[in-house]
Amino acid sequence: MAAKKKKITEKRVKDNPAEPARGPARNWLNWTYTPTAEQVETPVERKVYYGLLSLATVVLLGLSFASGINADEKFQDDYAEKLVNYYASGGADKAALYEGDQSSQRYNKYYGGFFELVSGSVNRVLGNTPGPAYHRARHFLNSLFGVLILVLVAAWARQMAGLRAGILAIILFLASPRLLGHSVMNPKDIPFAAGYLMGAYFLYRCLLHLPKPRWQDGLGFVLGAALATATRAGGVLVFCYAGLFLGLDFLFRYGFKGIVQQSGLFFRYAGYWMGTTLVGFGLALLFWPFALQAPLAHTKEALDLFSNYAVRIIILFGGENMYSDGIPRSYPVIWLGISVALSVIVGFLGSLVALGALGKRYGRLPLLLLFFCTLFPLLYIMIKQSPLYDGWRQLLFIYPTALVTSALFFTYLGDYLNRFSWGRYALWAGVLLLSADALFFTARNPSYPYVYFNPLVGGEKGAFGQYEMDYWGLSSQQAIEWMEDQGILHAGMDSLTIGTTFPYNVQRQLDFSYKDKVKVQYIRYHRRFSEPWDYGIFPNRFIRSAHLKAGTWPMSKTVHTVTANGVPLAVVEHDPQGFAMQAEALLKANQAAAAVPLFQQEVAAYPDNEQGWTGLASALVTINQPDPALEAADKALAIAPDNETALYLQGYAYLQKNDAAKAMGTFTYLLKVDPENAMAFYWMGEIYKQRNELQNAFDSFQQAIQYNPKLKQAYLSAADILEQQGDSNNAARYRQAAAQL
Repeated sequence: MAAKKKKITEKRVKDNPAEPARGPARNWLNWTYTPTAEQVETPVERKVYYGLLSLATVVLLGLSFASGINADEKFQDDYAEKLVNYYASGGADKAALYEGDQSSQRYNKYYGGFFELVSGSVNRVLGNTPGPAYHRARHFLNSLFGVLILVLVAAWARQMAGLRAGILAIILFLASPRLLGHSVMNPKDIPFAAGYLMGAYFLYRCLLHLPKPRWQDGLGFVLGAALATATRAGGVLVFCYAGLFLGLDFLFRYGFKGIVQQSGLFFRYAGYWMGTTLVGFGLALLFWPFALQAPLAHTKEALDLFSNYAVRIIILFGGENMYSDGIPRSYPVIWLGISVALSVIVGFLGSLVALGALGKRYGRLPLLLLFFCTLFPLLYIMIKQSPLYDGWRQLLFIYPTALVTSALFFTYLGDYLNRFSWGRYALWAGVLLLSADALFFTARNPSYPYVYFNPLVGGEKGAFGQYEMDYWGLSSQQAIEWMEDQGILHAGMDSLTIGTTFPYNVQRQLDFSYKDKVKVQYIRYHRRFSEPWDYGIFPNRFIRSAHLKAGTWPMSKTVHTVTANGVPLAVVEHDPQGFAMQAEALLKANQAAAAVPLFQQEVAAYPDNEQGWTGLASALVTINQPDPALEAADKALAIAPDNETALYLQGYAYLQKNDAAKAMGTFTYLLKVDPENAMAFYWMGEIYKQRNELQNAFDSFQQAIQYNPKLKQAYLSAADILEQQGDSNNAARYRQAAAQL
């Protein structure tokens, strides 16, 4: 009776129950899924699988409403509106092509516009204009692509290794805070990752059924590859993968002789590839106006641009502030190692160690496809040393296949442990334990799970001051919400000014009921008192490593701090007296003597304000009081080590004291902090000039001109050097250039 009940309640499945007969596949290839025993799917496992799938979907959709606005959405919103106008006008409105536009927006046209067209159209239908509701709609649509990634990861793991693998894949997906965080607010990397994964998954399914793949799988591949390409030009990689693996499948089955002996079959393989490539690429073009103008030429132009294009910004990596085009090769691997859940790291490394056993169990070429999709782009970027920034978000597309391989490893390990009475429980306990830190982080920080760091780096506390955290300024949303809760922002408010390093995020987060009463002012953090504002919203993105690690941020003007696991992501500052702002205004008006007492009042009230001290040092050197200026600069550097302004003023004060040696040492150190500081090069040139080291002086002036082509005095000083060297013609040329500035 029990046996009969078991027969009714259990479903035995194989991965490919209806696989057609094929050519002489070689046994070592093990392309098809040939488990050592039939997989058994119990009703309980099916309920857990679909229950977790539903839970993860709800989590993603819920996170989309909690997420703040990311700074890059400024570019995406503009592109979305112009794309809708382009298609609505039948191509007559060509603003989406950015012809003649020299701003940074001009690069938008090199991206496919699928997501932006869809989101822009939905918002147009809903009547939303850029603001909170507009972005909530965008984030919800973005989360649907995250759901697509989730479903495909679970389905791929399930198809290769059964329901338990699918369940494990879902757990690992939920234990991926950075993927979850990006899935709800990153309209470039997440749709691309979804298309890349979809194309790869349906390529796998097509290969399983060769030489007669199912039309549904072919359609899935076309749609996935088209989605990837309609997001980024790099999506054409998926078509290349198809050609590679179709070729490998044919050669492993029929050998090179098969090209002649099985010529009909060979051309069928080639036809599959060419047909899906043409249809998929053609479909992608429909959502990419720039490429639609000249499909091959403009696609190549986009690929060339992004393979060499470097957004050159200062980033924080390993406790050092460096330019994004000068990162070490290890950058992506280190970032992955410190910001991925321990369960995923153990699973992926385990899959590499157990590669042979996994290949024998689940098929060598299927496993090769998974590893190729994961490792090839990573290794290519590392070997080429491509510029990266903002963590590893540009590599999000390789992460889902890593989740699948991790799930396969844990499934294989579980099958081995099942021989012990405690084995199954040990596996699930181990996976959950290794995932716990990441799972709890998302639960505690649903508005910005993308700032997660794992225990290998000491979590958020260990990463603070070492690596970029809220690099897109999402925490600006919590700052605005706090100001609303405090009654600072409301419909009947008086006008006020908010200074911030993330003006777009703040502006778009403001409710329409009071938006007209608020002026949002862009302020560089290290010059935040140079313009008047009432409240300041400052995420930690643009604060130097040494300042963060000194423990002096947030400062005493902070009235609210937004945190993740106790680590400050952003602050709201209030400056009711405005001493520093008044003093800075006097400095601009060349009234340095009048500014000194105001700066002194500032540092008396707020002794941890490094800009109060640098302002005081600046005013003092202006009125030629180098000794107290040095004291003020030292105070600033105690608060914010490596502060560029304080170092510059320190060096200048040494010059006023005629201490060229100390000035040279200070400017040399300043160039270690900021290798492109034009004024440091200029004053070093003047010191070399005094020493009669004319070539060194000229080289320094040249460096100053390179980093600040408008530095008139550097041209004149270089001209003096050339005159002393008897080169009157070039000296005249430099003086002429200076006269034109």
